[in-house]
Amino acid sequence: MSEETATPKTRILLVESDKHEADLIKPLLPAADCELTTVNDLIAALQKANEIKPDFVFVSGEYVSKADSLDELKRASHMFGASFVLLSGGSAAVDAQQYDDVVRTDQDKTEISHRLGNLLELKRAKLELDWMKQRLRNERRLLTKYFSEDIVEGILQDEHANSLSGRHQEATIMFFDVRRSTTIAENLEPLVFAEFLSEFFTDIMDLVYGNHGSVNKLLGDGIMSTFGCPVPTENDVLNAAKCALQIRNHLATFNDVRPDYIIEPIKVGMGIATGKVFAGNIGSVRRMEYTVLGDPVNLASRLESMTKEAKVDILIDGNTRHRLGNLIKCRKVEHQGVRGKLQEIEIYSLDELLLR
Repeated sequence: MSEETATPKTRILLVESDKHEADLIKPLLPAADCELTTVNDLIAALQKANEIKPDFVFVSGEYVSKADSLDELKRASHMFGASFVLLSGGSAAVDAQQYDDVVRTDQDKTEISHRLGNLLELKRAKLELDWMKQRLRNERRLLTKYFSEDIVEGILQDEHANSLSGRHQEATIMFFDVRRSTTIAENLEPLVFAEFLSEFFTDIMDLVYGNHGSVNKLLGDGIMSTFGCPVPTENDVLNAAKCALQIRNHLATFNDVRPDYIIEPIKVGMGIATGKVFAGNIGSVRRMEYTVLGDPVNLASRLESMTKEAKVDILIDGNTRHRLGNLIKCRKVEHQGVRGKLQEIEIYSLDELLLR
């Protein structure tokens, strides 16, 4: 194991008395795993604890009568997560609740060694658990930028871990774009425009997550979202349609109460396509990215662009329309063909859901 990845030694601060507890303790500690620092009074112990920030503070039972100084050292130890352990000679009654643990030094050396080993093992387990919890928090923060909470929970519980490694699956893709964003930007200070987009996109992303979708990419003034990646469900197509219609309703409300600096009502375009995609991590050792590739991705992007000429805000492809069946009201849109597609593609304008 390299020096960078080696497990750091467990730091132990021992406050010994004139009984020289170090002579007993040191030979019983695994030298390769522990670093023992010894002092012989509580004032020096407080200074050294703040300096080395140990994992354990062992205190001789001879200092039990100095309650105030012991309490101060215990508080300082707990501030940086050290365990406060009393080395008791067993000659006097000890209130064990005042300490994180008590080790009897009047026992057989084998028993003392066993007790110390248990303490070290429990500490290592706790530190590893704390590290894993922090990693989990960091991963959750990262994943919630892209996936809804239920999907994040499944990934972190390892139920869908393989979904992130890459596989072919059916999914519904939705592209969303703010119309005439360049004109809006020209009339605003860059910072104001950035703040507007950030707040506006937060609402849109909340609607995506609320419908069990994932945000795959932010595209300047647009968003690519997926329904069914990395976790497919039976309702992915319906969830995408519901999300698009909720965005339409949200936009109507937003335009009614939009800030004064947004002079004209905001308009958007959305394209939705369904089919087989590759979903997974691609890249190199320097940069990895969870992405979705395939014909439905390209088609959804084309449909979003075609909303301008069709003069509608939501276009869906034939696959999406047929999977929704009688759950929606829609109109077939005549067109001159989809750029990049040789075969004829059915396109529909999504009007409303007909759910009871």
